[in-house]
Amino acid sequence: MFLQCAQRADEAGVARVDETDLGHQQYAGVQVLALEALHEGLTAIVPGTLQNAGANRRRTLGPPIRAISKIQSQSCPGHHPDLLAHPLARTLRQRPLLAFDFDGTLAPIVARPNDAHLSEGVSARLAALARLLPVAIVTGRSVDDVRARLGFEPQFIVGNHGAEGVGELGAAHESFEARARFRLRLRDLSPALSAAGVTVEDKRHSMALHYRLSQTRERALEVITGLLADDDEALRVFGGKFVVNVVPQVAPDKADAVRELVQRSGVSCALFAGDDVNDEPVFAVAAAGWLTIRVGRDDPRPKAHYFLDSPDEISVLLERMVSLLARQ
Repeated sequence: MFLQCAQRADEAGVARVDETDLGHQQYAGVQVLALEALHEGLTAIVPGTLQNAGANRRRTLGPPIRAISKIQSQSCPGHHPDLLAHPLARTLRQRPLLAFDFDGTLAPIVARPNDAHLSEGVSARLAALARLLPVAIVTGRSVDDVRARLGFEPQFIVGNHGAEGVGELGAAHESFEARARFRLRLRDLSPALSAAGVTVEDKRHSMALHYRLSQTRERALEVITGLLADDDEALRVFGGKFVVNVVPQVAPDKADAVRELVQRSGVSCALFAGDDVNDEPVFAVAAAGWLTIRVGRDDPRPKAHYFLDSPDEISVLLERMVSLLARQ
């Protein structure tokens, strides 16, 4: 592990990190601070070349993103540290709720949402985890839609970005009124939306305006913006990966859902993995002892503790979790 390299730390707890410590995978700035040496509370002096800056800077370990990817260390030949190993084991010892987004996290994003599904390996590992700990799928899809795509039965499924599957939707009457008004606007602009290549998905508790398949995405966004021009304070609008989502303002979000599921499960903490805008509320409210993981590096200001490069790495993470739990 990289901690063997960190023995060079001086008495003041300062570890000097240079390019040779990272080999050829030189992550910039905040990823550099993810080295296990820094996770142990050391201070790092990182060369400016690794921070896209001209001079050395001293940085202290706060809550930065920490790369899960293995970093080849030329200073410690043969060691390939997995920077998530210790925090993952520590969290699993607390017997947490295991909560996962679906699209872009457990399953890759696909051009047509109906084509999304879990691989057999991911499904089998999740089923194994569900026999050991409470597992929740927390998705923007409807509950019925995602259930058919899992291949196993988790303890909890929360749909519509948190609005479906956990308790009663707040202020139900206001929510119904807001959705009814928005459906009328959708009907009026339906020809323009179709012409721009926008697909409307009505999930009852929320609406999704997909434009991934549009041949003129800029025009599609213009039409969607026009649809939303009448600012309805009863609605909450947020983007995603070639989609614009519309939910009632009073509806719970994913953060509300995960916190509720922690209480229902009788556990003290949660592990949550997600990849998109609607997952950021969970990252933002994560309490002490929680472990949050973002899939992908497309957000310049992510709030999660760690990241995976892509959904392809989720199977490895799940297998490691199964292995760690089996040894406890």
